[in-house]
Amino acid sequence: MARPEPAFARRWQHKFNAALNRQTGSSTTVKEGSAAFTFPLAQYISLHLILSGFLLFSLGFLPRSQAWLDGILPLLKIAPSTETKPATPKQIISADQPEHPFLTPLTANITVTLGWTVAGLAVSMVWWGAHLRRWWVASRTAEKTAGSQIEKDNTVQAAQKALLAAVAGSFILYPLLVILGAPITSHFVQTYLFALHFSLLTVLPTVYALGIPSLYEAGSFERYRLTRLFCELEPRTQLERATVYPVFGALVGAWFGVIPLALDWDRPWQTWPLPPVLTSSIGFIVGGLASFMHSIALEAVEASKAAVTTQAEEERAERERTEEKTKRKKRKGGKAM
Repeated sequence: MARPEPAFARRWQHKFNAALNRQTGSSTTVKEGSAAFTFPLAQYISLHLILSGFLLFSLGFLPRSQAWLDGILPLLKIAPSTETKPATPKQIISADQPEHPFLTPLTANITVTLGWTVAGLAVSMVWWGAHLRRWWVASRTAEKTAGSQIEKDNTVQAAQKALLAAVAGSFILYPLLVILGAPITSHFVQTYLFALHFSLLTVLPTVYALGIPSLYEAGSFERYRLTRLFCELEPRTQLERATVYPVFGALVGAWFGVIPLALDWDRPWQTWPLPPVLTSSIGFIVGGLASFMHSIALEAVEASKAAVTTQAEEERAERERTEEKTKRKKRKGGKAM
């Protein structure tokens, strides 16, 4: 059972709503007859499955475009032409332990692989963030809490802020990765691309959907909500779970992804930072599926409770009708005597 909001949060929410009322002259409560927001779970899971396909394509197939690009650039006279065809990627380490041919183009040049992966991920997450933002705007419109940062920016401005926030987050994540064990004297580009990859998974959709709250009094409730969602991990609605669970799934996935790095198998796919890049994306996908399953389970529980309550009310009403009939019969029998 969710804990009640602290007293300071209620005070700040009251001040927030009062400030909006003074500025807009409108009430922040839901009007009678207005439709409440219902999160479209079916649409969410279908879009999440499409996003999962995009992420897996960016990881496994988009980096293979480099060979095609190496062949087409000379024809466009962008790069020096060569008489020979582009060389087929070859395994660069552990030649005595051949890897599957599917993996060789991905492990031959880690920097190129990460570059293509980040490019595909950026496009995919902007697309996903736009859907999240649309749902959040719809929920805030239904609640009649106009004036929040979510509604102030249009879609293009929100996307620009989200991309800038993701880039800024990558520069914050880079030293954190080094502190947690990333190479400090080498692999600079690879470590930064992983930081950017992780920031695109976590920071971009969150900022795109929720915006950046104001540091002044008007943004106090927004800041409290971010604290509740990502620090206290207390999502209360289906939309909040759909926003939070993938982020924490990516975090858990990246954490488990470092385990293969310590193993002495000496395989090319163990090169830093390929395993955490893969597992963070898989964790994001699993987090979204977990959000859907959690929401479905809660809906089933609520439906069963409602069914039990309805059945109990019907049985009680039937007993009352039966007792009333019995009383009427007794009264009629008494009068007849």
